[in-house]
Order: sequence, then structure tokens, then C-alpha cells
Amino acid sequence: MIPTFQKFNDLHKAAVTGLSAPFDDFYIFRNQSISEHSLKCMYAHRCSFHQVCLDVDSDYEASFDANAYSISNNSLYFVPKGTIITWTSEHDALWSGYTIFFRSEFLGANISKFRSSFFRNGQPSLFSLNVTSLLQLSTFCEQMLTEQAASLTDTRVILQDWFSLFLSYCQRYFYTFKQEEVPYEMSIKYRFQELLSFHIEKQHSVTFYADALNLSPRHFTRLIKKATGKTAKEMIISKIVEVAKAQLNNTEMSISQIAYQLGFKNTPQFNRHFKAFTGKTPSAYRKAS
Repeated sequence: MIPTFQKFNDLHKAAVTGLSAPFDDFYIFRNQSISEHSLKCMYAHRCSFHQVCLDVDSDYEASFDANAYSISNNSLYFVPKGTIITWTSEHDALWSGYTIFFRSEFLGANISKFRSSFFRNGQPSLFSLNVTSLLQLSTFCEQMLTEQAASLTDTRVILQDWFSLFLSYCQRYFYTFKQEEVPYEMSIKYRFQELLSFHIEKQHSVTFYADALNLSPRHFTRLIKKATGKTAKEMIISKIVEVAKAQLNNTEMSISQIAYQLGFKNTPQFNRHFKAFTGKTPSAYRKAS
């Protein structure tokens, strides 16, 4: 079973970072502050909180929901809660920059400002920054670090303001690089994908996701079909297979354990779904990986 870290410090402990978060809904730290004894290859896991990473001088590999990324200098990326994460770095690899852990509740109503941009699709958003943008965001991070260390009675309120401003600038850069409008059906698709990332191990019905989006199942399916060319059910099965692949690649779980974890009644049913989608049985897929 892929573990889900509920608390910031649970992840720090597992990764042996040597760090400790003072708050339970927001925490920023410098990547270069991480202990030299920290894990260089972190096993597959999920978090119940979002992450923002501003990499100034870095070189490592990361995987989000079985999709591989090479993280290098001047990178900014966002990892929504529920994403399956792994990372690997060389022992002496550079890792300079900032990481922010936060929960949606920390931003309150302001979180809605950012759902259509870098957290819109339930998948990480990663893009490169120019030097000016990097320096601007780094300045915000240093301001937040200073305020976090001060730990005064109004620190939380000030951190909320600074972080909202930081995300507003991130959103400006996002649209500068992406240059695109988001039609309604695409916004539903992105919110659906976000829900899938967090609920897929327990919820496989179209009705559940339609209800969560305040849509009828028929209207919901029609919007998803328009946005993706696939039905909502096909999207659900695709996500199940994606998670199954990550478990087959990154855990020692048996096929029957994975089937049970993903809500299948029995292993043959899981095998049929997996083979219909990939052309291989789970066992054959694991051997070939």
C-alpha cells in the first residue's frame, strides 16, 4: 500500500530531512537546509497537502503519478495533494531553492483564485522561469521565511498575505508561459482529474464525481466527452490503471493486494481491466518494467 503522509513532520521524518514544521497548515523551508543524511531515493508516497517547489540550483529526478520529470535550475512546480510522488538524486547533487507545504484551508476563500491555473488538473504544473521572475519569487520566499521564524501573534495572517501574493505572481508567470484560455468543459475536466487523484482508490462510480462537481451524471459525462474525447468512466479506468502501474513499479505489493487496494472484488476482475487497457496482464507489465 502506498502510504499517505497526513502531517508535514511525518514526511520530514520519513525522508530524514532533519527539519520540523512549526505550523500544521503552512511551512516553507530552504532546500539547502535539508540534512545531508536525508534519503536520496524517496519511496512512492502521497501527501494530504499541496507542495510548491522553487528550484534555484537543482538536479534530480522526480515522478508524479508515474510520470517522470527532470528537475533542473530555475524551475517552478506545483504538486497537488493525493499525487503519487517519488524522487531520486545523486549523493552530491545540488538542491538549492525553496519548498512550501500548505493546505487549502490556509488560503481560505483565496484558493479559488488559483484553481484554474497551476492546480487545475490534479497533475503537477512545471515550468521554467527567467532570472527576473526567479529573483522576484525568491524574495517572496525569504520574506515568508523571516516571518515564519518571527512567530509573532500576527505571523499567520501576514504569512497568508505573503503567500497569496507569491501565488498571484506565480499565476502571472503561469499564464505568461501557457497563454491559454480555459473553456468550461476543460475546467470541469481539470477538477475531475484533481478529484480522481485523491479518491480513485475508493470511488469508481461516475455518480460520485458528478455529485462532487454539482452536475448530473449525464451532463457531467457529456462535458468530459467534449473535453477529452473519452467518457467519464473511461477516465476513471485510465486513472485506476495509472495508479496500478505506479504500485507495480514502486512497491512489492502482490497483484491481489493491489487489486484489493484499488477496490476490485477479485484479482481476475482487476487483471481483465488492466489487460483490456494496456494489452498486458499486471504480472507481465511488472516483469517488463
